[in-house]
Amino acid sequence: MKRFQTMMNTLPLMVILTIALCSVAQILLPNRQQANSASNPGSTVSTLPPMPNFDAQQSKTYQLVAGSVHDGDTLRVTDGGEEIKIRLCGIDAPEIDQPLGIASRDHLRSLMNRGNGAINVVSVETDQYGRTVAELFVPTGNGEEIPINAQMVQDGYAYHYARYSGGCPNGAVLAGAEQEAQSARRGVWANPNAVKPWDYRRENR
Repeated sequence: MKRFQTMMNTLPLMVILTIALCSVAQILLPNRQQANSASNPGSTVSTLPPMPNFDAQQSKTYQLVAGSVHDGDTLRVTDGGEEIKIRLCGIDAPEIDQPLGIASRDHLRSLMNRGNGAINVVSVETDQYGRTVAELFVPTGNGEEIPINAQMVQDGYAYHYARYSGGCPNGAVLAGAEQEAQSARRGVWANPNAVKPWDYRRENR
């Protein structure tokens, strides 16, 4: 009986201690998570905002023409008969003889290789060189797609070409993708003195 009374007397103290320990754990846990993220930045995977769905009248599925990715913003596709040269809408990748020009091309190739060769093309217009300006989406399975234009910018292998992004269905997404790449100093943003491709072309005409 005496032992029982002792246990009852100490029970409130045990409850208070338990509550206090839980409170301390709640405070320390977020700090631990932030520390882990800081020490291992690769553990945090950033994602692009959801892209709108396009109906069949707005998009068409093509196949990538083998060996047609010559730089980071142009390629060719085919539907089995017609072959179309595509210029990615709203982005500008380094020219092939600029720093990261080859890396940009290779990154675009790697994104294309994540699908099965199929590309969903959302055509916007035809430019002065006869190329189809478009947004591209590569199906990767399970109903998911890689938004190629925005992904190239977010990964730091292309710039947001604000002058020509107004007509792009997801033009507004490109600005946010570029801001993230710039903040993380990815790709072209690792060098603050890098020459933009549009300036490079103007200077080398």
